[in-house]
Amino acid sequence: MSKLAPPKFVKCSDISPESDGYNVIVKIVRECFIIDVERSDKTRVKISEIIVGDETASIVMTLKDDQVNTFRPGEIIEVRNAKVEMIHLKQDDSQQRPPQQRPPNAKDHSSSFMRLVVDKWGKIRKIDNYQNIEVNTSKNLSSVEYELVIPTQPNK
Repeated sequence: MSKLAPPKFVKCSDISPESDGYNVIVKIVRECFIIDVERSDKTRVKISEIIVGDETASIVMTLKDDQVNTFRPGEIIEVRNAKVEMIHLKQDDSQQRPPQQRPPNAKDHSSSFMRLVVDKWGKIRKIDNYQNIEVNTSKNLSSVEYELVIPTQPNK
């Protein structure tokens, strides 16, 4: 039987859109919000966003259900097998109209922002007695806007 290879850890600045398998050691800077929502099937889901990072960059991390209220700002955590999910936002409400009713200068695009997520295939754990991390909050990867441009069809 082969022995498992030790995980390879990367820095936050190495994280890129729509990718997965990240192992990082980060410090929690702050908690942004917690929401508790009832689904249509009457079950509840808790979602929280926290800002985490290391000396190279920071990123917003989404926590769900049992992960919420488990960690506190200032703690160092080890995140294994995390993935990046893109949060999509429409640029303006003119995008909701049919193409022939849009203003001539309206663009067909949406903005996307990165979120670090740990699903059932990953894990998060607090690390005690780890060296302090000075988080680079001036380089927040989640504030970078990624744009998907949809080509328009010429009228025939």
